[in-house]
Amino acid sequence: MKKTRKPKAISKPGLYPDLPVDVYDRDPCAQPSLRSSVAALLVDRTPAHAYAAHPRLNKNFREKKARHFDLGSVAHRVLLGAGRDVRIIRADNFQGGAAKIARDMAHAHGQIPILQTDHDSVMQMVESARQQIANHADWSAAFVQGTPEASLIWVESFAPKQKIYCRVRLDWLPHDWKTNSLACYPDFKTVGQRADDAWEFSFWREGLDFRHAFYRRGIQKALGVTYKPRVVYCVQETDQPHALMFHEPDDETQKGADEQVEFAMRLYAQCLAANNWPGYPNGTNYIQMRGFARDRWESYRDFIGDKPTAESLHRLTQMFSPL
Repeated sequence: MKKTRKPKAISKPGLYPDLPVDVYDRDPCAQPSLRSSVAALLVDRTPAHAYAAHPRLNKNFREKKARHFDLGSVAHRVLLGAGRDVRIIRADNFQGGAAKIARDMAHAHGQIPILQTDHDSVMQMVESARQQIANHADWSAAFVQGTPEASLIWVESFAPKQKIYCRVRLDWLPHDWKTNSLACYPDFKTVGQRADDAWEFSFWREGLDFRHAFYRRGIQKALGVTYKPRVVYCVQETDQPHALMFHEPDDETQKGADEQVEFAMRLYAQCLAANNWPGYPNGTNYIQMRGFARDRWESYRDFIGDKPTAESLHRLTQMFSPL
C-alpha cells in the first residue's frame, strides 16, 4: 500500500492560493501557528482554552464537525467556487437508510451532504446574491475577479525567542490587491434571521471585530501591502427574498480590535516560548450583587415594607391576582 506523503512544513511567509483546506486546518506551518479562532480564545477565555483548540499543541485534539445540513456552507461553496465538495443526495430527507448512509459517507470524505430540493434552494439563493452584489453601490466587484479560499501565512516577532507564525484563509483575494488600495476583501456569511443592521448583534456575539482585525493584519503582513485593507462582511438571509447587505466596522471598532489582536499575539508568543498555558485563576470568585438584582430587591421591599405584615401580604395577593 502506497503511503501518502506528508506535506512539507511551510516556513516562508506569503500567499498560498492552492493550499487544500484540510492541510490548512491541520496547521501547515513550521511551528504551531496562530489563527484567529484560537487567538480570540486568548482574549475571551484563557491560554488553556487556546491550547485545547489547537490541532498541533493539543495531542488529544478532536475537530468538531457539524453533522447536520449547513445551508450556509453549501452557498459559500457555490458562490466562491471553492471549498469542500458538495454531494447531492436524491431523497426526501435523511431518515431513510440509504440516504442516511450516503450522508454519513459524505461526511467521512469531507464533503457537504445536501438534499436535492435544498440544493435547488441554494442555487436560487446564490443567483440572488450575485444579482444584488452586481447592483451594489460600493461593492459590485465583490466575488467577481479574484482567488477564492486563499491562505496567508506570516511571522510576528516580539522579542528574542518569541517568533510566532500566523495564518488566515481569506474567502476572496481580489485580483488587483497589489495596485488597488480600495480593493474589497469580502467575507461571505449567511443568516437565518435579518441581514440588515440587526445583524450587528451577531457581529459582536461571534467576535467578528477580532476576526476582522486579525485578517486585516494578515493581509498587510503576508502580502506586504501598505494600504489599509477593506475587509467587508457580505451577509445574506437564507429565507426568501434572500436579502443581502454589506457591513464594515467603523474606525473606532477597528482600533479597539487591533489592540486585542496585538495583546493575543504577544500572549501566545509568551505561552509558546514558556510552554505554559494557564487556565482560570485558582482562587475563589466572590459573586457580588449586581445593580439589577439590587434594584429589584429594593423595589420589592419598598412595596411590602421592611417587615412582612398582614397588610403587605394582602397587597401582594392583589398584585399577583389574575383578576
